[in-house]
Amino acid sequence: MKSIADGAIEMSKGFKSSASEIVDSMKLIGSQAPELLQNQDALMKVTEAANVLSEAAGIEVVDAAKGVTTVMN
Repeated sequence: MKSIADGAIEMSKGFKSSASEIVDSMKLIGSQAPELLQNQDALMKVTEAANVLSEAAGIEVVDAAKGVTTVMN
């Protein structure tokens, strides 16, 4: 299983967000949905969804992560 950092670096290659911004969004997602911290694959998928929303809406990935976690809760 990849580390969170490796996953963020890999994800940054497919999106406009930097690896650092992706890690920040993962931290936010994990704090808002702690159950995802037990499942790295689920955390990565939710983070990927936040990146898709970020690019589609033209907003920062952390703001998109806030939106995704608001809907989840």
